[in-house]
Amino acid sequence: FLGAGSVIHAVHSNELEDMGGLATKMKVTTAVFLVGALALAGIPGFAGFFSKELILEALFESGHWVPYGFLMAAVFLTAFYMGRLVFLAFFGEPSKKSERATESGPSMLVPLVLLAIPSAGMGFFAGSFAELFGEEYAFHLTITGALASALAIGGLVLSYLVYQSKTVSVEAFAGLAPLGTLIRSGAIDRFYQTIY
Repeated sequence: FLGAGSVIHAVHSNELEDMGGLATKMKVTTAVFLVGALALAGIPGFAGFFSKELILEALFESGHWVPYGFLMAAVFLTAFYMGRLVFLAFFGEPSKKSERATESGPSMLVPLVLLAIPSAGMGFFAGSFAELFGEEYAFHLTITGALASALAIGGLVLSYLVYQSKTVSVEAFAGLAPLGTLIRSGAIDRFYQTIY
């Protein structure tokens, strides 16, 4: 993931509680991490939006409603999680480890910037890229794409309200803890493999 290695290197930990306040100390890393987060969340215009829309549309057209529903939920949850990560690691309260963090050197930053550029806009050139391999690609925004985009934006907005502006309490989601346990158990994967 864009910038994750740089962050882990800076704070000597991959635990979120060891991060915080990194936006003021690692400006380039913050920028590329934001690009990666928005791409992974599938925000319109970023690379992940185009690939996500194709997958969801294929499921919709083939009538695979169970994975379609799960993936639509995953769109929202992915965006929420990425927002949580960004708001806590980069704009949250600094920890003792993150207070000593410094920006990485060029050997780490240059590749990150070079990867962030296509992540930010490669989808707009997907047709030309596909032609290089003898394939056809033409993007058309569908109801599925619009719904997935709304879910992604909604996930980011909710994460902002919970972790940045704190207008929504984290305790409001305590009832979802069993769902998190279910997802981590692998039961959903086994269910999908059984019915398909």
